[in-house]
Amino acid sequence: LVRPYFFGRAWALKFGSPLPAQSRPRVPDDKSSFHFQVGTKVHLLLQNEDWKNLSQTGLKLDAFKQWLETGEGKNVFDATHSRKFIREFAFDWKTKTEIGEVVVAGRIDRLVEFADGSCWIVDYKVLFSQKTSEEFANEYREQMRVYREAVTALTGKPVRTFLLDVTAATGKIFHEV
Repeated sequence: LVRPYFFGRAWALKFGSPLPAQSRPRVPDDKSSFHFQVGTKVHLLLQNEDWKNLSQTGLKLDAFKQWLETGEGKNVFDATHSRKFIREFAFDWKTKTEIGEVVVAGRIDRLVEFADGSCWIVDYKVLFSQKTSEEFANEYREQMRVYREAVTALTGKPVRTFLLDVTAATGKIFHEV
């Protein structure tokens, strides 16, 4: 499975209109090609919960492996506690905005539904440079807001959103946004 660059982002388009320039798929240049390939490989390994092959990415993932054993890690990846997981949850959501009626399309890396009916949206990120937690959250805040609103509208369930920084470049793994 090779995921196009723009999967994992939400975008809106007006019916019958092309995607706005900032929402079009971006093909990585030579400098970012390595990051693109590693990010795609990590997403695939996480999607398939292929923990033994994570070391083949060449990334330092010791903090992530330790995090998997925490309560948060088990909430996201351990299905033994009446949780339902949906990997690569794709959606189309029709909504009204200030520009008119739009369809928002997106693909969520992991949707976790708990026994009480609440949901967590988890978006995987592979950072190659350090950022503060605040910078990291702000960079993806709008994407996560759209995901939360779409899933809430589609399911009627309470939703929380999280970014999973597998490289711990922000100093921690799991960020609620």
